[in-house]
Amino acid sequence: MQQDDKSIKAENFFNKLFPSRNITRVLLVTPPDADETLFRFDTAKRKRYTNYPPYGLLLIARVLEALAIKVEICNLNFEILQECRNSKSEKVFNHVDVWQRKLDQKLKDFSPDFVGVTCMFT
Repeated sequence: MQQDDKSIKAENFFNKLFPSRNITRVLLVTPPDADETLFRFDTAKRKRYTNYPPYGLLLIARVLEALAIKVEICNLNFEILQECRNSKSEKVFNHVDVWQRKLDQKLKDFSPDFVGVTCMFT
């Protein structure tokens, strides 16, 4: 496939995805650091997991804001750790439920035109 064909294909794809080409609201998401099988409630409760700011997403957000795009960041790792610390017991804490509920709420409240998700590994 020639480069022009690839460009046309890409252009058609983005025209379908964003017909008006007007993105005004972007949600940037940091997923949990680990899935529920690796998460240890007692470790999180003792505040022994790392919880770094999503520096890369903050840089991207700053560039988008300079272009007059509204940006919000949803740090699901932070949300899980906070919910764990606030939980009375491991029995009432549900790792998957926490991040899904928080992400659903953010999508509903912010209603982004575009969602970007960062990851370190597959």
